Amino acid sequence: MKYSTMKKIAFTMIMLLAFTVAGAQTNDFYDDEPSYLLKGSKKILVTGEVQKDFTIDITRLPKHSIIVKETVLIGDSVGFTGAYRYDGYSIYDILNRVVLKKKNEAEFPPIIDLYVEVENDRGEIVTFSWGEIYYPVNRHRLLIATSVARIVPSKSKDLWLLPQETKLIAGNDLVTVRNISNPVRITVKSLDSKYPIDRELSPLFSETMRICVNGRQREILSELPAGIQNETFQTVFYGRGRGIHGTTPFIGGMLSEVLRDYYRMSSDALRHGIVVVAGLDGYRAAFTLSEIVNRNDQQEVLLIDRDNYEGAGRFSLFPAGDFFSDRAIKAIMEINLLLPKSGSHWTIAVHGGAGVITRERMTPEREAEYRAMMQAVIDTGAAILASGGSALDAVERTIRLMEDSPLFNAGKGAVFTHEGRNELDASLMDGSNLAAGAVAGVTDIRNPITAARAVMEQSPHVMLTGKGASEFAAEKGLDIVDPSYFRDEKRYNELQRSLKNDKHGTVGCVALDMNGDLAAGTSTGGMTNKRYNRVGDAPVIGAGTYANNATCAVSATGHGEFFIRYTVAHDISALMEYREMSLDEAAREVIKNKLVKVGGTGGVVSVDSKGNVSMPFNTEGMYRGYKTSAGNQGVFIFSDEPDKLMP
Repeated sequence: MKYSTMKKIAFTMIMLLAFTVAGAQTNDFYDDEPSYLLKGSKKILVTGEVQKDFTIDITRLPKHSIIVKETVLIGDSVGFTGAYRYDGYSIYDILNRVVLKKKNEAEFPPIIDLYVEVENDRGEIVTFSWGEIYYPVNRHRLLIATSVARIVPSKSKDLWLLPQETKLIAGNDLVTVRNISNPVRITVKSLDSKYPIDRELSPLFSETMRICVNGRQREILSELPAGIQNETFQTVFYGRGRGIHGTTPFIGGMLSEVLRDYYRMSSDALRHGIVVVAGLDGYRAAFTLSEIVNRNDQQEVLLIDRDNYEGAGRFSLFPAGDFFSDRAIKAIMEINLLLPKSGSHWTIAVHGGAGVITRERMTPEREAEYRAMMQAVIDTGAAILASGGSALDAVERTIRLMEDSPLFNAGKGAVFTHEGRNELDASLMDGSNLAAGAVAGVTDIRNPITAARAVMEQSPHVMLTGKGASEFAAEKGLDIVDPSYFRDEKRYNELQRSLKNDKHGTVGCVALDMNGDLAAGTSTGGMTNKRYNRVGDAPVIGAGTYANNATCAVSATGHGEFFIRYTVAHDISALMEYREMSLDEAAREVIKNKLVKVGGTGGVVSVDSKGNVSMPFNTEGMYRGYKTSAGNQGVFIFSDEPDKLMP
């Protein structure tokens, strides 16, 4: 070989080597680290509302790549766990050739009410809407990853922990709790929701919109809630069937902000929560809670308020992340959040009486005793709610514990009448159906609050009194005791001294459960030295106790005659319903203004359907406290301590 030829070959090889080395450094930040194969199944069973079940080998499909920042939920905060590039196969492609067989095909043919459940080999399930898979502007953001590479910061060189198994990746999620390992099954489903279909309805206009949780109405909106800021989205509005609709900007509030008070941020809620949006004409669409409240791409869903009788109003939806307009529901009559129990709010609030309660009149030991007992009863009711129990159960159980304690003017600790007896009153109300029960003037029922519930649930009546109430309680198997049970000389003397200038005291509890139901209960021994079988406000529905899912639950304590005359508990509800006051505004208006003007003393604990708590009083102190699913809690006694919670 000639020297010149060899020289040319050598030069060419050097240039190729130099080009290869230079090419190792690219402008792609996402391929700098090695990629690792993930172990696990590469075959997925597709079942559910499909013409035929089948198993697909995903490795036969086109491969896609996405980059994600993974996080976990730590309490109310988001914790970062790593940044990765995942390569794998898209849910879009896996389901692309599926022949659907909707169970509600005859009634509602559109596919926008479909959703899928993806399950792994451990039985964990996460949910995605059909629109989330097939309507996005950016497709293939839901992958089953079969390989992974770290995205390592150039300076800190953090080496994030690598997954070992195939993994479902929800690329648009902020909190990545839907990223489950080794998925093996996809089940296609449609909503069970039933809405009458009337596509010829004209005009298409609904003046109000219901917000529901698991089918239970929480609120009725006639306009966007106060504080919701309008956003303007420029768009080309394009339908899958009819094509271009227009290029007019959409102006509305973020649906995520409208819904924030109706769910509890939890892994279960983000994995399983579904939001059903239904129009007056029966047209409805399924969204996952995650695609509304858990986005990392700022493609928000707008709720638009058009007070336009001719223009398919009042409320309509604009899902900015959708390429097509199919899920842009018009004339919305209902938004229903379908949540797992751990995704729903609960709240409990308790009082132990109001009056002349000051630090100067109370020893540190006595104060500690009351605080400990208040915390114990609150924790008991909270445990019932946290396990999915009803507000009624939580209220009854909490008050029973207070009735069994000699610390409070109820049950065992009841004050004495002029004749030296203990005469007890109690009431209970269910906010879901306005059912109520009460007993008054009873002397031998160990737990009057349980008797009140029996009246509500096992009789056609609302209130029973005296001997008749006792006979009824005995017939229903309730615990009947000798009247001497209520006489505790040591506690009697202590209470007489502490209540020397305070002739009223009561216990009460209000609760919101995971189903969105409210309940309220109140129990008392009445006024010290009362005569003539006097009955106060505690057993009077609307005065000392009231609950209505549409507004609030209230339990009162104080000078009963004033609470009866001014129907205090119901008045708070009415101010919310008819004057559209907030819970705290309404409670303060009644306790701090109306009652004060006429000389009425006392206070209330109250909770609304969003879990807000208001506990105003116009005396020097009130034993009170609360606990919520969000972890907020407190026990308070004196006037310089908190008297509300607005989550």
